[in-house]
Amino acid sequence: EPLREVLQVLGIEAEVRPVPRWARIHALAAVSTARHAPGHDVMLAQNFSARARGGALSCTFVHDAMYVEHPEWFLPIERAYLAGIRPLLRRAGIVFTSSRTEAARIERLWPETAGRVRAVGLHTPRDLLDAGERRPPGVGDEPYLLVVGRLNVRKNLARLVEAFLASTLSSSTRLLVVGQPDGLGELVPADDDR
Repeated sequence: EPLREVLQVLGIEAEVRPVPRWARIHALAAVSTARHAPGHDVMLAQNFSARARGGALSCTFVHDAMYVEHPEWFLPIERAYLAGIRPLLRRAGIVFTSSRTEAARIERLWPETAGRVRAVGLHTPRDLLDAGERRPPGVGDEPYLLVVGRLNVRKNLARLVEAFLASTLSSSTRLLVVGQPDGLGELVPADDDR
């Protein structure tokens, strides 16, 4: 329902269909959706390409191919799941990703995608745009730097904390890291005096 509302506000005419209960695994949903959705001009999926029918264009947004270059940053179950991305990309007429750097990585690691990859950026989540200003609990009037995201080794938080502690900011500013553990964690340096 939230997606339908957002599309309506943006004036985008699109059909939103829930996936069957058996296809709650995203890869299965993307692969099987085209069978249940004839007559579309474009199929857009995330990471796993859908097979478009009847001359429709299949587009896939690939977040990253980092798991290919740094498999040690991913749990075995994550690597097994993500291994399906590359073989299914042959179905995609266009491969979207978030940055030019990631577009170059995808084309370098998967040369068969060359010429089909487009960097389109990412939009700030609507809830964050609509959020009101409010200081986090436990933070007084002192300045702070807020980092929000999933807590895993791929986010390079250890390097961020090291850089913060080495900077002049650390003497007058608090660093708040907020997020849920997800995947492989990493040891983050701490300085109890700051």
